[in-house]
Amino acid sequence: MTELLASRGTTRLSITAAKRVRIAAIAAFTGSLIVIAALGASNGGYFSESWGWPSLVFAWAVALALLVRDRVVLRPLELVFGGSVAALAAWYLASAAWAGSASGAVYESERVLVYATGVLAVLLVFDRRDVPLILAGVLGGIFVVDVYALGTRLLPDRLGTYDPTATYRLATPIGYWNGLAIFSVIGVLLALGFVARGRTLARTLSAGTLPVLLATLYFTFSRGPWIALAIGLLASFLLTRAKSDFLAALLLAVPAALVVWLASRSHALATQGSPIGAVAHDGHRVAVEVAVATLFSGCLGLAYAHLHDHVDVPRWAAVSYDLAWAGAVAAAAVVVLVHFGGPASAARKAWHSFTSPPVRVQQGTKLENRLFSLSSNGRIALWRGAWHEAKAHPVLGGGAGSYEEWWLQHRRTPLQVRDAHSLYLETLAELGPLGLALLVLALGAPLVGAVRARTHPFVAGAGGAYLAYVVHAAADWDWELTAVTLAALVCGGAILLAGRDREAGISLGLPARVGVLVPTLLVIAAAFYVLLANVPLRAAETASAAGDWAKEVREAQKAQEWAPWSAEAYFFEGEGQLAQGNVRAAARALRIAAGKDPGNWLVWYDLAGAESGAAATQALARARQLNPLAPEISAGP
Repeated sequence: MTELLASRGTTRLSITAAKRVRIAAIAAFTGSLIVIAALGASNGGYFSESWGWPSLVFAWAVALALLVRDRVVLRPLELVFGGSVAALAAWYLASAAWAGSASGAVYESERVLVYATGVLAVLLVFDRRDVPLILAGVLGGIFVVDVYALGTRLLPDRLGTYDPTATYRLATPIGYWNGLAIFSVIGVLLALGFVARGRTLARTLSAGTLPVLLATLYFTFSRGPWIALAIGLLASFLLTRAKSDFLAALLLAVPAALVVWLASRSHALATQGSPIGAVAHDGHRVAVEVAVATLFSGCLGLAYAHLHDHVDVPRWAAVSYDLAWAGAVAAAAVVVLVHFGGPASAARKAWHSFTSPPVRVQQGTKLENRLFSLSSNGRIALWRGAWHEAKAHPVLGGGAGSYEEWWLQHRRTPLQVRDAHSLYLETLAELGPLGLALLVLALGAPLVGAVRARTHPFVAGAGGAYLAYVVHAAADWDWELTAVTLAALVCGGAILLAGRDREAGISLGLPARVGVLVPTLLVIAAAFYVLLANVPLRAAETASAAGDWAKEVREAQKAQEWAPWSAEAYFFEGEGQLAQGNVRAAARALRIAAGKDPGNWLVWYDLAGAESGAAATQALARARQLNPLAPEISAGP
């Protein structure tokens, strides 16, 4: 009887454990899919109103894991990854003490808080068995966003809005074409990883995503992401042990490549200023081609899965297949080098192209012409500006969010930007050597983990996707797009989870759990507070763009109640009051904004319009000092 009861108890325990595994698996897939898709649909998570809810969700997950899990064990690389991202978020916030704008530093730290809580949630909530579903969720989220994005291009008469005079590069809904492109690149590399090493269903569905992902990438007409894709493909190939499987996965991308070629043949779809009738006509045709390619790719994935599982390929055939690929790649490399006159000549031409002015695409010219230029598009000047700020503040940096003000004050061209278009140089400029060291530690840990865990079937795809992001972030502002960066960081966390069977862990005892739980609870409160503060702040900004001055004032005053440190809240109130003719109230609000953000030229410019006499002259002079090349200042307030 005792043995029977013990057996029943063990069965109940096993059932409970099985339920936990299923719940974790469902959470791994649905959680990553929903978060990535929702942030992607919300302008890529660029604006502050989209930061509060993911931080809140992630922090709750971390707190529950610390309270509920019997054992919490982290490996050294996981500690480096999670600890460095958390320390980086704290360093962002600490920079408010020396930044020219404390509210700007707080604003930037809110975004990094999403990354820190997201990384910790992946490491503390999930385990090695959840890796495939975590990555599948990321791929699913990217695919959902890309389906909508591609629909706005191919079905302009039915989805989204059509503006033939705007820069005709696909950016919706991320809001930035290069951001959407690297987002799609991450999806492509994850899909190829599943096609190469997944089970039948994973191979079938992942192969079916490739036409949409690659077509979306093409219509962004972005160059850097294609280079990042090539680097990611090389990394995935080097990481995988089953190189024949990976090369076979590349063959399954042929229908997707064919769709890209067919799309490039459409003058209307690839030319700025095309009439909507022509765009809709060609778009409907390409939409059908994408749908057919998606179905065909899925069938190829299913057929490949069946052949892979039931057909034994002779050793000589596999070797011949690999040699054929190697020969094709070598022949292509030789052709390219001969075309450019050898390695030295190719390097000189590449550098000349990189430093040359950007390709100007005129009305009626196909945008794909810019894909064959390596022009930095003005980035060299932006990088030089970040380096000069770093030299001016060699120890602590100028403070989080300070680059824009530095650039406007010291620029030599009328180009107006917010970011240095290089995560690493901007971090050095704003947060100093310590901030850059924390960033390098955080981003480097998954790269080391990918090499160590390369025997895991899905590390190759995740490692290639992660490296593609790390490389691309060196030349663009991916860090500011929360959906893009979070997709990469989740891949990084999954890579580290995949290596848990190869590295001894460190068990977190009660003191360590409490040490993590207390700041996590503070983060929960802060995330809730941030959510309530940023919603009216964003509403005030939207009302400002629409010219609804009364609403701008109301929303700005609401934001002041929740975020009294915010210079933006007082600026929006002052702008709205000034537009309504309430000069005295505008001057009061703008003086407060100038005190909180003395380096913001626009605050001083509006203050000059609200003041009179010597005060107005002084405010205008300050605005001119902060932004000498502003065309508005030359015309007066």
